[in-house]
Amino acid sequence: MNLDLFNNLGKNISSDSSNNFLENFIHELKNYLNKNSNPMFTLDRFESDFAVLENRNTKEMTDIPISNIPSNAKEGDILKLSNGSYVIDYEETSIVSDRIRDKMDNLKKFK
Repeated sequence: MNLDLFNNLGKNISSDSSNNFLENFIHELKNYLNKNSNPMFTLDRFESDFAVLENRNTKEMTDIPISNIPSNAKEGDILKLSNGSYVIDYEETSIVSDRIRDKMDNLKKFK
């Protein structure tokens, strides 16, 4: 079990009043539960008739039939499982893409 949630809450205990602490705890717990209740996947690659997905939380790789993902999905897209179907999370895909581009730009500066 990932204890980061509780470690972060522990840091807030000394700086927040008890009411703020409880509000923060509830907020962070909701975020944690939401994040883990709807798994998100990175579309890693295509192999034959399968798409290889990486679970963003567990890093576990899963092969699923290409027919089970959106026809416009491409490598690097972030997919979420919603009501039994994989859908592209365009917002998260954009965030991840921007972060990777920024890292690449920073690496180029050091050449």
